[in-house]
Amino acid sequence: MGKQPRLKHAPANLKPGSAVSVGPGFHPGWRQGWWAILVGFFIIATLYSIIVPITQGEDELAHYRYLSFIAQTGRLPQDAAERQQAWYRADWPPLYHLLVGWLVSPLDTTRPHLKDVGESPRRRLVGEIFYPRLIIYTEDAAWPWQDGILAWHLGRFVSIIFSAGALVFTYLTVLELSRGAGERGSGGKKKSPLPPCPSAPLLALAVTALLAFTPRYLFTSAMLGDDSLFVLLSAVFIWLLLRVIRGDDRWWLYAFMGLTLGLSIVTKYSTGLLPLVIIPLVMWRVKQVGWSWRGALGRVGLTWLFTLIGASWWFGWIGYHFNTIKDDGWILGLLKPILASGPDVSMRRVFALFGGEQFTGPERPGAIAAGTFGGWLTYLFQTFWGVPVLEFDPLFPWVYILVLLFTGLALVGLWQFWRAASPEMRVTLGLLALIVLLLLPFPIWRFFLTRNILETGQGRHLLFPAAQAIPILLVLGWATLVQKIEDRKLKIEDRKGASLDETRAIHHPLSTIHYSPSTILLFLPALLLLLWSLWQLGYMAATYPAPLPVRTTTFDTASIPQPLKHDFGEAIRLLGYDFAPDAAQSIINLTLYWQALKPVEENYRVQVQLVDEAGRPHFTWLSHPLNGRYPTRAWDKGDIIRDTLPLPLAAVPANLYQLQLNLLREAEDTPLTKAPFQFIQIPLANRPPIAGSARLAGDIEYRLWVDDAPARHRQTLPLSWSYTETSASAQSSLSGFQPFNPEPTWTLVGPDEVARLPEATSDATAIFIVGADWPSGPYRLRLATGEDSYETEPLLTVANAARQFELPALPGGYTPVEANFANQVKLRGYVLPTRRVEPGGGLPLTLYWQSLAPVLPDLLTSAVLLDANQQPYGSLDRYPAGFYSPILWAKNEIVVDSFSVPIQPDAPPGVYFLHLGQYQLNRGQPQSLPLVEAGQPAAATAVVLGPFKVGGPPPGVTRGNAAPHFRVNQSFGEQITLLGYDQEDNCQESIMNCQLSIRLYWQADTIPLADYTTFLHLRNAAHETVAQKDSPPAAGRYPTSLWDPGEIIIDEITLPLEDMPPGQYVPVIGLYELATGNRLATLGETANELRLTPLEIVDGRQ
Repeated sequence: MGKQPRLKHAPANLKPGSAVSVGPGFHPGWRQGWWAILVGFFIIATLYSIIVPITQGEDELAHYRYLSFIAQTGRLPQDAAERQQAWYRADWPPLYHLLVGWLVSPLDTTRPHLKDVGESPRRRLVGEIFYPRLIIYTEDAAWPWQDGILAWHLGRFVSIIFSAGALVFTYLTVLELSRGAGERGSGGKKKSPLPPCPSAPLLALAVTALLAFTPRYLFTSAMLGDDSLFVLLSAVFIWLLLRVIRGDDRWWLYAFMGLTLGLSIVTKYSTGLLPLVIIPLVMWRVKQVGWSWRGALGRVGLTWLFTLIGASWWFGWIGYHFNTIKDDGWILGLLKPILASGPDVSMRRVFALFGGEQFTGPERPGAIAAGTFGGWLTYLFQTFWGVPVLEFDPLFPWVYILVLLFTGLALVGLWQFWRAASPEMRVTLGLLALIVLLLLPFPIWRFFLTRNILETGQGRHLLFPAAQAIPILLVLGWATLVQKIEDRKLKIEDRKGASLDETRAIHHPLSTIHYSPSTILLFLPALLLLLWSLWQLGYMAATYPAPLPVRTTTFDTASIPQPLKHDFGEAIRLLGYDFAPDAAQSIINLTLYWQALKPVEENYRVQVQLVDEAGRPHFTWLSHPLNGRYPTRAWDKGDIIRDTLPLPLAAVPANLYQLQLNLLREAEDTPLTKAPFQFIQIPLANRPPIAGSARLAGDIEYRLWVDDAPARHRQTLPLSWSYTETSASAQSSLSGFQPFNPEPTWTLVGPDEVARLPEATSDATAIFIVGADWPSGPYRLRLATGEDSYETEPLLTVANAARQFELPALPGGYTPVEANFANQVKLRGYVLPTRRVEPGGGLPLTLYWQSLAPVLPDLLTSAVLLDANQQPYGSLDRYPAGFYSPILWAKNEIVVDSFSVPIQPDAPPGVYFLHLGQYQLNRGQPQSLPLVEAGQPAAATAVVLGPFKVGGPPPGVTRGNAAPHFRVNQSFGEQITLLGYDQEDNCQESIMNCQLSIRLYWQADTIPLADYTTFLHLRNAAHETVAQKDSPPAAGRYPTSLWDPGEIIIDEITLPLEDMPPGQYVPVIGLYELATGNRLATLGETANELRLTPLEIVDGRQ
């Protein structure tokens, strides 16, 4: 042998070929690293919990309402009404909510009342709503936390503690991988040691860091929700599982595993299949130590028994209080409150399959499109690793491609590790993989039932029970690749006399406490995830807007600098103000403190004017409260609003002014009170310069007071300008432009090239307010005076909600209506995709509404399907376009509303009509809007659409076959054929009460294009019509547009012939469209009519 080479980083007492022995505890060399990870996790997670506004975590509001109910009552909901109060999570496992609810029970979780947008569409007028969390974020949630907000943050902190505990057990779980088999075997005897494997403190740190710094894990750990407790219980279970694999067969371990599983199930149902993991585990132990099958089954039974013990209290509670045994029998009656009591459509479909029933509801909400399985997998992967911010993920897809690359490489390495692993290690890896796989079948099944990706593919729901197993498997694979890189490096080095195995034993990055490049490479994925999490934390801090300056229960009136009390009408009170000049910006910050005495039914604009001693206004300001973010119609009783108005007074001439205040109605632009409120005297000694101004055409100085954020609906855009005197030669260069003569006109020009005038203009000041009809895009200023016009570059961007004010491209089948409901909304028209529907199905239609007023009430659309006897067999009450209440509409806005009216399964076959109307609730009672006809309200309150055929034709109007006395087979318009007719009269005996009776046998050749009318004319010898009767076939009971090809329809017509003069008469028939009078073409007949059997009357007798 050659000389033994000197090994880098090797401890002095390490012999060649030996491996470092690593115990199960904290190695002194890694203790600092472990504490760094744990403390770093605590700090970052706590920052997340503080920076992220309440309700921004998934289902946070639902979790809060659930635990708030528990905190108030000290128990779980006991009936459907209490579940509704506790909201939609109240039918899910409650362990987390019970623990946190009891912790915060000393606090008043009813205060402050959170402004949930779902409680009233008025709140959707607010400009800063964190969709889809649906809560208005106000200063009630700001520091110092009180009452319910404090309870919310305490719950978040408890979640952080649970998740930190999961990290501890993750570390311990990885350490279990380094134990030899049988170290604590039954009987206390040691077996042969486990072959060397990468399971040392370094590996444990790498796995723990990967989990701790995953952005999704950090975010979810910092939110109010049951995922953190779920992860902790799953981590304890996996740790116990590894102990058993390593030979610890004590009975209490199996019992504790079962209890942990049971508690995890009553935290979340996702672990419902994990008790099956015990079966291969026990089978492995049977093979290892030779248990009898009785002993093996005993351990399986013990585990499952304690699983049942841990979960039975919850299933017993819901089985006792919410069972439907009386209606559905024992099995389905106990399953229904578990599977089908909540809003989850996929779970209700699963229950329908269990019960052998047909699910008649929609597969998913109408706003959610059907997804693909590839999209489901992408969303699963994305939501396991990352977190969107306000529904936007700025790093998607690039950072996820890197994570996917890491995952792929780790799986390749894991396969190599598997091939070299011992049988025991393979069992360990297999059980960890099985834990992951058992979490997928049920969600995949739910997806294929509904194709709803958002409801079934959330990674945090599916993979968090395996939040330890996944990092362990990935890091093992990654470490294997790292070792391959190290081996290749060592092959290049000159190691005389040292084998590769000896070198690996010393240089293995998992068996040395010294750092090396391979060690850094091992931690590289965790470091990148840490950077991602920190970047995301900074992005959230910059993205989430500050809370609205609105308070309710937490406001201290003593904080108002200048208190007063002045009422504007019965609903709004001015509590005080603050007045702070800002000389650097040439503005005065006027802060008004408003209070809502009751809900406000108008959108008011704040008008501030500076008037001189003669009462002439020299400055006018207009704005909605909080610059449009919190319009008065959204105010709740008791709200305190702090509204700061930056008044640009740079262009106002020097004088002594009185500041006066009023509120203007948005609809009529009229003041709320006749006399404005005067409360401040302002002396302006001189005209200050316009700070931050720009120049237009050389001598025009101006500033449009905007920031970098896009402007939105109802936002005020103030403009100040001044004109600098120049020499005559300089003035002549401006194409004859004279200073403010004539008075300049300022407009804002958008992408549609429409010039929009200001809402108010005063001395060198103009106030623009962004309208709902302003299209999104860049806007520039235009100045016109006389014949001259000047424009700036784009100065701002408008980002308005997408609205349409003209009818879109109309599809085929559009029917105009122009029905005016109380001068509030108009039904412009509708589209009916079909007029043939089945009982138990739905009647689809699309309505085209238009707003007629700037302020609309909270209207609901009513659709009722009535049969021929005016009995309802289907109805629907809804907001147009689903949740788009007319309270949100702008004047002249077009709203397209597509929906389906459900039809009762017991609806009899026949012809139906749909009655459409609009109503509002007045003290809980519906108040219908009348239709306006000729400018006056009419008695009618509904537009009638139809006819529709439900199921089949009405009874008694069709025949299976025809046997007419006179056969004809005459086609009318190639749509309908007259097969024949029967004809008789009773005029042979007397001309009194004489009548002609004809029975026509129609057959539809195709679906007729319109509702046609049958005409029967009686012609005399001079071809004059002396009698006639026009009526729809079958007396209107079965309109022709509803006929199906091949149907035979009986049409009976009776024509009175009383006092008919003697003579010869010929009856003729045909079909025509009532709206146009156009007859269906009859082949061979120029008049498009068919002559029937002649009739002769002589001396009053035939």
